[in-house]
Amino acid sequence: MSEHDFRGSPPGWYPDPWFTGQRRYFTGEAWTSDVFADGAAGNAGAAPVSPRGNHGPPPATPASPAPPAPQWGIDQPASAVSVAPMPPPEVRASAAAARGGAMPRVIAASIAVVVLALAALWLTHRDGTTSSATASDAPSAAASPAPSGSPSAPADSSSASLENLVVRPQDVTDAYAVAPIPGGTEVEGEVTLDLCDSFYPSEALRVERLQVVAVDSAGDTQLSTEAVRYESDAATAQAFDEIRASAKDCPSAPVPDPTTGGTVSTTLTSDVDSSWASTPGVDRLAYLVTRTDDTGNETSTLVVYLRRGPLFIGVYFPKSSGEQMSVEGATTIADIVTIFEKRLVSPPTDAPWTPGLESGGSGGGGGGGGSGGIPA
Repeated sequence: MSEHDFRGSPPGWYPDPWFTGQRRYFTGEAWTSDVFADGAAGNAGAAPVSPRGNHGPPPATPASPAPPAPQWGIDQPASAVSVAPMPPPEVRASAAAARGGAMPRVIAASIAVVVLALAALWLTHRDGTTSSATASDAPSAAASPAPSGSPSAPADSSSASLENLVVRPQDVTDAYAVAPIPGGTEVEGEVTLDLCDSFYPSEALRVERLQVVAVDSAGDTQLSTEAVRYESDAATAQAFDEIRASAKDCPSAPVPDPTTGGTVSTTLTSDVDSSWASTPGVDRLAYLVTRTDDTGNETSTLVVYLRRGPLFIGVYFPKSSGEQMSVEGATTIADIVTIFEKRLVSPPTDAPWTPGLESGGSGGGGGGGGSGGIPA
């Protein structure tokens, strides 16, 4: 249909030559894109719009009554849509709050952030996929059965995540909080070996380190563990040789104590693990460290060093005897040490704990505070 066939008709609303059930505005020269349904504007009972079979000319006179002319070039605002407010998110109490708020503020805040971080990580990576609001709603195909045959060989434990070698939150009860000490995730500027305040050249052979503490509700350290990855098997062997040499020549005379400004003397007992079970493939050194300051105050701690391949674990007990905090149900020093020995042989296969926070705890210090790795 040619528009020049209808020129001369006055401007107005005419039955749409293309669709039935609606009217289209004619300027007197050309058809516009402005349309409205037959009947009064906004009439819910207007006839449905459908394509017209044969195009016909507009009537000789405009529609009566004529609707208002279109608003040329002006976008009409959309009607406001009322949206109900979203309900507030559910607030869950942190582990510290659930224990009556006895946890120190720093530890409580650290645990709360760790819980939120792990929750976000789980939501993002659950089932090995990424959660997305635009993900397809189509059901996934059924998983194929695992092929039969011999199981694959376990991964080399030397590549184990350090987070699964130290004490973890899931290893202890809710009465304790676990977090890295300040500097516990760093190697540069931090110390692993300081037994007898000796110099350890093997410290330069470390490539990765994680030291954490488990503290009780009073903020006192009950256990400290340190996992270190060295450059090679030979590097951990060198570290053990240096420990033995330092223990043999540990000075008994008082030496300056930088933490107090006074002096301290150290006595080592090296046969404390003679009755403990051993784990094949794991080397162990254990020492009872007794320190006496210039006022006669005496403290005893137990330090245990483990190595297998390039991996090293230090297990530091502030309480050198008696019942300990429960670690995977074990409450004796020997049984707790066995847990960490077995981790060097067969690390846990569950998802590694993701630390990333630092907590002071009870005197949480750097690599060891002069007590073989126990925070002073």
